[in-house]
Amino acid sequence: MRVLNKKQIRELTNLLDKQFGFNNELDYVFIKDNKDYYITNRDLGKIELNKLNVKRIGIFFGKLIDNNFILSIEGSQIIGNKSNKNIIGLDDEEIKSWFKGMNLRKSLDNGVYLLRYKNDFVGTCKVVNNELINSLDKSRRVFKLKI
Repeated sequence: MRVLNKKQIRELTNLLDKQFGFNNELDYVFIKDNKDYYITNRDLGKIELNKLNVKRIGIFFGKLIDNNFILSIEGSQIIGNKSNKNIIGLDDEEIKSWFKGMNLRKSLDNGVYLLRYKNDFVGTCKVVNNELINSLDKSRRVFKLKI
């Protein structure tokens, strides 16, 4: 687990801009643990992490897989409203299927997309051959969803 420096944060925000059209500043401390990225507030910089025995700190923001950044639900909510490309709108039936853990089919180019239901961002997905690959963690799936 290590805290990212300004250059590493800039590389991450450049990737978010390339993928989602997000070009704002993120006023957080970023922590990287293997491929996983976490965020927390700036007060963490006042703590000497190397003196603590901590497994994780912050909110899971997303992970880097094959030069694509896959955002968590919370990560998509943080950058979603300030993003302007690669956004897929889901309808009532699609969102129900998504939160049940099912893959969806839509005619789209391959890549990584933000998912939006009405005004809420609900994560990201990778599209391969017109199939939205569901990577929603099993602990977050819902089997009876009323909309």
